Amino acid sequence: MTVSSELPGHFVNNRGFVRVDRRTKQRDQIFKFGIITCEPGRRILSVIKNISPTGALLEVDSAQEIPEQFTLAIESESSARVCRVAWRKAKQIAVDFDAARREVKPERQEQRQNERQERRQSPRRNLDATGWIRLDGGFAMRECKIVDISTTGVRLAIPFAGRIPETFTLLLFKHAQGHRVRMIWRRANQIGAKFI
Repeated sequence: MTVSSELPGHFVNNRGFVRVDRRTKQRDQIFKFGIITCEPGRRILSVIKNISPTGALLEVDSAQEIPEQFTLAIESESSARVCRVAWRKAKQIAVDFDAARREVKPERQEQRQNERQERRQSPRRNLDATGWIRLDGGFAMRECKIVDISTTGVRLAIPFAGRIPETFTLLLFKHAQGHRVRMIWRRANQIGAKFI
């Protein structure tokens, strides 16, 4: 969708038709990570593509597994937002924010970890989700576990960490484009990397 410069308050959809933009607030293009919590103990990683005071556009691995209402914890925000799904596509969902917010309380392990690692530029969130690594020049992907993540970096658990090169592509969702990362440290079966 592109905004029409000839008709303010309208946009041109992917078929070339002009449609009215019913949003009440302007959305800002961003790239932040969010954690969707739909039931106790179940967390799903999302990438927030745009946001406004009233809603957001999220990219997820599979929109079908996301319930109609959930809690979204956005990195660098102290409280989570209660969300309702406005529409969904295969890998995207648009949400409306409820007025209520819930205080985000870090888990005990995450709180201890954040106290130890205050020198980081942006706070990390525990995730414990599946990700994939694609090495340079290759098409094959290797599964890994995303232990924690922030806007600047990620910690991965990989059984073959000693064989991973300095730079590689990390895919948060199996069929996503991926993000280039550079390894900062390597210990046994874990890697710390920053987004480049």
